[in-house]
Amino acid sequence: MRRSDVVAVALFVLVAGCKGGGGAAGTCTRDRDGSCTSYPPDRATAGRRMCAGFTWREGAGSCPTEGRLGTCTKEGGAVVELLYAGPPNHFAETTAKSACDGAGGQWTGGVAGSSR
Repeated sequence: MRRSDVVAVALFVLVAGCKGGGGAAGTCTRDRDGSCTSYPPDRATAGRRMCAGFTWREGAGSCPTEGRLGTCTKEGGAVVELLYAGPPNHFAETTAKSACDGAGGQWTGGVAGSSR
């Protein structure tokens, strides 16, 4: 292989690696916080890293549904965090909304589902 070919391949690999793709979408459930964060494919790699020590699930929409009070959308819709009733925070919908508002998010209330 010529040197110019090696350089071209190396540049291709470098550029492809910097595109920011993150693989499959996924979610991080943090029981100790009473929350689950949903990560789109372009943020999934970082989300998986930040989820170390918690429960990572592959796939969009894989956050538990039991006890869900609503969603807190942040960063222009890029981050969606679901907040739950029960321990440890013992959130009611009003306190979950206040926590979301305090974090600069947009609250959407509503309990859904039954399988946390």
